[in-house]
Amino acid sequence: MPGRRGTGSGKEQRRRSFLHRCRLHYVGRHPPKCRRGSNLASDALIGGTYTSIPYDNGFFSIFQSVFVHYNETKAPEPDYIATHAMAIRADLFRTMQGFTENFLPILEDVEFSHRLRRSGYTLMMDTRILVRHIFGYTLVKSLKNAYRKSRYWTAYSLANSDLFRDSGTASLGLKAAVVSFALSLLSVFLFLLSRNSRFLLLVPLLLTVTVFVNRGLVISFSRAKGLAFAVRAPLLSACLPHSGGTRCSCRAMKRR
Repeated sequence: MPGRRGTGSGKEQRRRSFLHRCRLHYVGRHPPKCRRGSNLASDALIGGTYTSIPYDNGFFSIFQSVFVHYNETKAPEPDYIATHAMAIRADLFRTMQGFTENFLPILEDVEFSHRLRRSGYTLMMDTRILVRHIFGYTLVKSLKNAYRKSRYWTAYSLANSDLFRDSGTASLGLKAAVVSFALSLLSVFLFLLSRNSRFLLLVPLLLTVTVFVNRGLVISFSRAKGLAFAVRAPLLSACLPHSGGTRCSCRAMKRR
């Protein structure tokens, strides 16, 4: 942010000139903190991400947190900034008329980010801004979340003609995994119909391709919870289209 460093009221005024949308979900006496160490540029939308390890330590919650962390930070210039860790100048937010009301659930921040970028503003990811989230995910909740997200992401992507764009948690790696999983099911089905074992040869080949395309994510899973976790996690990734995190719908601020 331009201007010299100040003390007292000067610092407070600068803090108030930004909107910080760090959504923390916590239990216990001492809540997890949203760590802010970013230099807030005046013409930029600043974003952070989830910590690799969430507040709750279940397999599906860890999967979500690592998945989101990796996909939101792998590119120096993100495709969007998620509202779970977003900072923007308040006057810029109001000038851009905030989030679009009555928009697709869970995608209001994606649309807002794309609108800012089309207007010439910069999207910046600062990996020092971290939110430790409570997901509370089970297999059933993960499947429900994946189904809901895939519906809205697909509708938005088709409307914007960017279905094959590498867009954060809607990554090309995830899309490749979904296609690979579908083709594997088709191969098994053809084998059951024809009893031709050659169809089954496609399954390990598709799995190898999927792991290679998502090798960065697999490494992140391994670093977070070890090799055994990294082996199981890609299988879940293929089954849960657009499964990246709980970017649930937020209420749009009133336009001023």
